[in-house]
Amino acid sequence: MRAPSLRTFRAFPIALVAVVFAGAGTSKTGPALGRETGSSLLPRDTVEVASNPLEAASLSFARALAAGSRADLSELMVDGDIRLQLEGPARAGISARQAAAALTDFLRRVDEPQALLSRASSMDGSPDRGFAEILWSGRAVGTSGEVHRTLFLSLMRVENRWGVDEIRLIR
Repeated sequence: MRAPSLRTFRAFPIALVAVVFAGAGTSKTGPALGRETGSSLLPRDTVEVASNPLEAASLSFARALAAGSRADLSELMVDGDIRLQLEGPARAGISARQAAAALTDFLRRVDEPQALLSRASSMDGSPDRGFAEILWSGRAVGTSGEVHRTLFLSLMRVENRWGVDEIRLIR
């Protein structure tokens, strides 16, 4: 097969740029957004259907987070010894109930919350440890300003169930 000539590529870049930008999606919130569903733009790399138990637990946590369900969040955490860092210094050794209460209190700062699972994966070398990233967003209460944060979750498998044992807010 013969390589295309330079003349072929002179007309090609404009068409290529148009195709690339047509599929990119636009939003005020940044380049990571792109797939439109309903009234909101979803990040391109989100997990919507779980393919393994770790993703299922992480996806359930994201949904409970978006719903602000203290009971569901608490149920998805391991019993005792939760590490939590939302703002300020990290707290360790708190119960699932306390962590869920702190998390839902923190979530009250936004209206129309949305929490999407960005990724979930086992940690290399440890089949009973995993992590997940949740993209959390909403509108700051009383304003029109949008808030976007990433939550890092550490998960561990206990008795064939994945539970969250660390929650860290990443700005």
